[in-house]
Amino acid sequence: MMRPGNIFRQQFEIARIGGIPIRADYRWFPVVLFFTVAAAAVLRPMVEDWLAAFLLGCGVTLAFFLSVLIHEFSHAAVAIRQSLQVFEVVLHPFGGFSRFSQLPETPRAEFLIAAAGPLASLALCLIFAVAGWLSLALHLDIIAFFFIITAAGNLLLGFFNLLPGYPLDGGRLLRAYLWKQGRSFREATSVTGKLGQFIGAAIIFAGLFIGFAGGQWLASAWSVVIGIFLFDSARSILLELSKEEYLRVCEVMRLPKLLDPELTIQEMADNILPMFRNRAFPIVKNGHFSGILLLSDVRRLDRRQWRTTRLKSIVRPASFEMTLSPDASIAEARELMRVKSFPAIAVIDANGAVIGILDESHLSPAPRA
Repeated sequence: MMRPGNIFRQQFEIARIGGIPIRADYRWFPVVLFFTVAAAAVLRPMVEDWLAAFLLGCGVTLAFFLSVLIHEFSHAAVAIRQSLQVFEVVLHPFGGFSRFSQLPETPRAEFLIAAAGPLASLALCLIFAVAGWLSLALHLDIIAFFFIITAAGNLLLGFFNLLPGYPLDGGRLLRAYLWKQGRSFREATSVTGKLGQFIGAAIIFAGLFIGFAGGQWLASAWSVVIGIFLFDSARSILLELSKEEYLRVCEVMRLPKLLDPELTIQEMADNILPMFRNRAFPIVKNGHFSGILLLSDVRRLDRRQWRTTRLKSIVRPASFEMTLSPDASIAEARELMRVKSFPAIAVIDANGAVIGILDESHLSPAPRA
């Protein structure tokens, strides 16, 4: 049940595209209404009445938020090509983000994913600008204005996201560059997070200046809100980095359900999965850790083979690199998963016994701002 006071932190699904859920933050609706009314006010002198202006304002707002959706889906499409799972795309009052199963494994993958959004926005800007120019040539002034204002929105979206601070795409591009130049992923994230805080603070002060010096209080308020959002988002990633340094694996791991390699997949599906929602299971034979079974590997197998296929035939063989001690930090666990391109780690004690399992669901998923 939704608790009172939490409604503005809730999301709901509005569509699915290619199996990826599209969700909207409830706070998105007041912003949509604001954009619609603002666009209608600008268009009012060009049309006969407020109803026509409002309908055109709805069209401009819809076109812009569809552009935001295309921006985010560009990130998601490239992420899928880089073998990342996309959990969802979320629209919020200041744009949107996509959530992935894990962080990119290489600087190149990070760069390509980050660059996709701004490139999509700039491409849309060009398309709408050409459409606006053609409409002007045909003396379709209202339609031309619709295309031109949408082109301007995409231009602003593209270039604003190129500012070099996390969580903006420019911050991700800078992180990829620093990572490529030899900085660790965490160091690069810390640098871009601090830059994100600086950019957010600068936008806040610029907004206050616009209000007090120019009297443009609406633009001032919007700038301040955006600045606060960016500053808080950058602050959150820096806090997350700090938390991962002292949070231990034993504090977030799950108690393992040890499986016998001789079990069939059907037996596991019937007797184990209804009670355990783990994404990974340690395989133990005669008391010795022999590998990790990923639920994703099970799902790839044809169900007709489940009755005859034993777990040992699809298990990922054990190696020292797939294990950590319970005292290891979450930062170490995340880095090991990234470097080894493996989504789960067995936690073993000093005697080599499996005492826990850690998978990517225990770590905060990677956002795409």
